[in-house]
Amino acid sequence: MLMKHVQRYTKEHNANTPALNSHNSGSASLQTAGSTPGLTALGAENTIPRANNNSGSNSAAGIYEVVTANEPIPLTIDAVVHGETSLDILLMLLLLLRQHISRLGDQRRSFLTYIIQLIERSSDPVLLHITLAIVREWVLDPQDVFPTIKEKAMLMSSMMSFVHGSASANDNASRASVRASASSATNSGAGLGVSIANGQSKDSDPFALLERKYLSLVLEVYNDPRFTRSEMTMRLEQAFLSGMQSEDSEMRSRFLSTFDANMPPSLPVRLNYLLETQSWESVSSTFWLQQCLPLLFASANQRAATSPHTTEIPPASTDMDMDIDTDQAELGDAVNKHGVKASSIIGPLSRMVLQDTSFAYKIWVSLFPLLWHNLASKERHDLTSGLIRLLAKPYHLSQTSSRPNVIQAILDGFCACDPAPRLPPQLLRYLGQTYNAWYSALTLLEHKIIDRCEIESAIFDRAMGVELGAFDALTELYTSLSASHYFYGIWKRHCQYKESHIALAYEQLDDWANAQAAYERAQTKARAGVLPFSESEYCLWESRWVETTKRLQSWDMLLDLGLHESLPEIELEAGWRTWDWNERQVQVRQLLKATPSEFASSPRARFYETYLALIRGNSERTKTADFQRMCKEGIKSCLQQWNELPPIGTPAHISILHMFQLMVELGDASNIYSSLISTKAENLEAKSGDLKSVLQTWRERLPNNSDPINIWSDLVAWRQHIFKAINDVYVPFITQQQQQQAADDAGQSDAVKGSGRN
Repeated sequence: MLMKHVQRYTKEHNANTPALNSHNSGSASLQTAGSTPGLTALGAENTIPRANNNSGSNSAAGIYEVVTANEPIPLTIDAVVHGETSLDILLMLLLLLRQHISRLGDQRRSFLTYIIQLIERSSDPVLLHITLAIVREWVLDPQDVFPTIKEKAMLMSSMMSFVHGSASANDNASRASVRASASSATNSGAGLGVSIANGQSKDSDPFALLERKYLSLVLEVYNDPRFTRSEMTMRLEQAFLSGMQSEDSEMRSRFLSTFDANMPPSLPVRLNYLLETQSWESVSSTFWLQQCLPLLFASANQRAATSPHTTEIPPASTDMDMDIDTDQAELGDAVNKHGVKASSIIGPLSRMVLQDTSFAYKIWVSLFPLLWHNLASKERHDLTSGLIRLLAKPYHLSQTSSRPNVIQAILDGFCACDPAPRLPPQLLRYLGQTYNAWYSALTLLEHKIIDRCEIESAIFDRAMGVELGAFDALTELYTSLSASHYFYGIWKRHCQYKESHIALAYEQLDDWANAQAAYERAQTKARAGVLPFSESEYCLWESRWVETTKRLQSWDMLLDLGLHESLPEIELEAGWRTWDWNERQVQVRQLLKATPSEFASSPRARFYETYLALIRGNSERTKTADFQRMCKEGIKSCLQQWNELPPIGTPAHISILHMFQLMVELGDASNIYSSLISTKAENLEAKSGDLKSVLQTWRERLPNNSDPINIWSDLVAWRQHIFKAINDVYVPFITQQQQQQAADDAGQSDAVKGSGRN
């Protein structure tokens, strides 16, 4: 029977959802189903009536007031059920079965499954508030054997959908409509037919109140000794962390206080627990260091680490606002002069870091070096091990587009530490590239190289695997940023052979021909056994030879290299400048499939694929929907790559700007191809006028004179493909017109000669 009414209620509720979406959000009052064809988002049949509606509607309003009041809900049929709608019958069944759940036997699991379905799918506040009250009674009643603690945990975890913004939040269209309607009604000052407790606007949203009630229940569970280290608290960890990030300051403070009360006061233990033991995966998309800072401030027995005047603050990182050092110095003077206790500063500071992510980031970068300075050697070693495991976790990827993010804050804090934590070089390289922490990673890697060089200069000694990794990671970061002079400098400082030094010097002078010859001589000597080369240096010779060959525009040579060495990326780049892609579409697609995954997701690969879609659409007269989609994906890929680069302009930004230009001109090329399809001899003049405006724009849109020649070459190759397509259409018409003009001229000449004879 319960299943039948659940299905009936769900069917009616879903049938009215479109009406909910079409509801005018500017309406000042929430109306009943009978008063207007459009239902509001308070449910299919249980909506807020106008003041002058009938008694049935008034009773519905009374139910709404009871369940949404910030008071315990009376779980009796007389107090809740006042009609015969599907919702009333469903509530009656829930209230009846809740009292006899211990007698349901095997049917108990099905009953709880239906409740979970209602929790996850319903957007009716009355139903959800009553369901929460029922679950609250089950969870907190110590005498109830059923539901079991596992079943209670399952119910509680399913209610994470009540938390707005969580990963499992059920923020569907109906719920969004309720929030919009409540906000609109509150802002307009119109009466809702329901008295709002204490006049607070937040109570006008029934789902905000539902979230607070749920989080309050979570707090009660964690404060109940019966649930200590039980499955209940394990499954509610996500809800607890969400409570620590609640928009309600009072609720957030209660969660932080509970967390603080259950942690040891020792600073090393607390710091290690927050950064290693505690899992932040459920809130990984947020700047969760904001919640760590108040817990660190609360460590009363480490006042020396948190007093700004007891320890000199190390220099800030390059990405940090330098004004904070001055502010801290002035704060220290004020504390010394007026005798202000650190505890009187910590409280307001704890509240401030929870309000502003940027401020919390700066405080963390300044605080962590102080904490690190006060740790013992063994404590630093243990913390470093935990930090390595933390930084390597994949769930941080949800923050790659956030600025600032947790990885940036942690690495910037490391830069100000003396000595800095020792992290694996390749991990630093990965973090710097992925989380836009370029300069922090570069600083830490440069310190690794400099410190090692002061002790021993044999950078290529195979016994020094860690430092060899630091050197490789550093050069790769320089290459990713196109920081060529830094790249040349570090290699010229540490290369083993004079051939490398000579070739790099030629490169710095833009003498590409001599640089190419020098790299060829070095490789020839290495293959002949004259030079006992290292793997890193031989890779340098190969990669730089390819770069010098590109600068010399020797694309035929690179095409042969890519073909014989199975290098699809090089073969594509050379073929772009030498092939007719209309004739080699199949071959190009096979090469794209053979490229590594890193290249396949790059803007360059997106550009090739989009161009292939353009010429295929032209030949087959297909629709342009796929082309437009691929063009948008290419632009999105360019934006993502741009966002991964530092906020300050670098040479690497130039290539991304070039890709943006190519993607824009791809859109122009689509219009050109559409014009070519409909071009005929009769409208040749009109169509050519349209092309002239586009081509004139292209003529004025050129790279800077200082840009690398490869960018000019790439742009010329792209436009040659388009010019060839234009010529293939226009040249036959022009030839035909010329022949026709010649025939007309010959006819006129014969006519003139004939008239002369007469």
